[in-house]
Amino acid sequence: MIRNISRKQFLLRMDDDSDNSFAYSFLERCDKENLWSDAIGIISDNKLVGGYVGEVAGAVFTVKLLHVFQDCRGKGQGDKLLTNAFWYGYRAAKYLKIVSEASSWGFYKALGYQSYGQYNAQGNHLIIGKYNRGMKVHYLDYDNEDLIIKRILKEYY
Repeated sequence: MIRNISRKQFLLRMDDDSDNSFAYSFLERCDKENLWSDAIGIISDNKLVGGYVGEVAGAVFTVKLLHVFQDCRGKGQGDKLLTNAFWYGYRAAKYLKIVSEASSWGFYKALGYQSYGQYNAQGNHLIIGKYNRGMKVHYLDYDNEDLIIKRILKEYY
């Protein structure tokens, strides 16, 4: 079931496993930026599988955070979360923006997303595209001449 999740639910799922180190970043950023009211997650067998936080600003929907707990990876749960985020953004905005950590880029690439390349020393990737109104999940138009895309690219590169 996909629904809003709380800080308490997220904390109950965290452990000391180093493979879940991004969970601490997720928690810290949600606390710092007061994002818990926007946190969406998957609950399966009464257990939090993972979650994401997205934000609409003007014409752009940004997936700010996305995390799947290590023991739930490889089972399509990240795809389910990102699909939910994709359709939310599709209804609310004209563009989708995702900043992917270097270690997660393969996940996004496997779903068909395109990167404009690494933009910092950590190797993070920027995904920015216009929703294609053809109703195909994970499909974006990557038009370098689009004014919104150009503006966002200028912010990063």
